[in-house]
Amino acid sequence: PSAVVATRMRSCCRRQWKQHPALFFLTIICFNLTPMRTLAAERVEAEKKDEEPRCDDPMNSGLPECRAVYEEQFDAMLSARIKGSVSKRKDSSIHVEIWNFSPSKLQVFWQDGSDEGIDVGEIAINSVYETETYRTHTFAFFDEDGRRIGKLTMYPECKLYIIHPMDPKAESSAKYHEVLNGRHEHCPGHTDEATKWKYELWDD
Repeated sequence: PSAVVATRMRSCCRRQWKQHPALFFLTIICFNLTPMRTLAAERVEAEKKDEEPRCDDPMNSGLPECRAVYEEQFDAMLSARIKGSVSKRKDSSIHVEIWNFSPSKLQVFWQDGSDEGIDVGEIAINSVYETETYRTHTFAFFDEDGRRIGKLTMYPECKLYIIHPMDPKAESSAKYHEVLNGRHEHCPGHTDEATKWKYELWDD
């Protein structure tokens, strides 16, 4: 609107200047009205900005308009940290199979350093639990009574782990022997008597 007003005033001044040369100074004043109006508008806009809350001030973090800004920054920080953690990992993931030939369904807990660990699933009797994991990740196994029967630690050279049966009848099952035979291919280190203990169930 200020530009329209200034244009109309310029036209008016030009007509008056032609008819009355003495009005030359009025023309100069007309031409200077535009920057004066612009400066006034900028001053008003600056005052409005000063009235808006500054979200970079921690004291304003509780305001609704600032809370969204902080949440967006927090999400971006978390994403960056997650990406950074993944990029720093040098070893590759391992796809492993864990077979349960014990007489009980087992609950699987990944040992993350906490007392209980993280519940990551269960293995039915005579069934397999498959997962993507990493070197030295350890899983604990609990029977249906909540008793921990042991742990298994993962190694990249071994892709197949067995929780063995506890009675002779289960040991003679065809499925158990099939999995045992497959271990020679998928966990060759198990044939070495000096290192086979690493791939077996253990407890502390």
